[in-house]
Amino acid sequence: MASIERTAYPRFPQVLSDQELDARFGPTVEETELMGRECLGDEARLTFLVLLKSRQQLGYFPLLDEALILTGRRT
Repeated sequence: MASIERTAYPRFPQVLSDQELDARFGPTVEETELMGRECLGDEARLTFLVLLKSRQQLGYFPLLDEALILTGRRT
């Protein structure tokens, strides 16, 4: 049976090691440069990265409230 992360309805894994967390959700140099050019302020940068990495992991853009709940941050 395929893991839930590899199904048609992917979800964020419940537990990740530090290495997995960095590999999946750490910004690349290109993403950091794009964020620096396009985002003003810390909140905008955080929002950009949360949505970008959510899109890469899930294959779609979640609602911002859903993405922030997944990261443990509340609006």
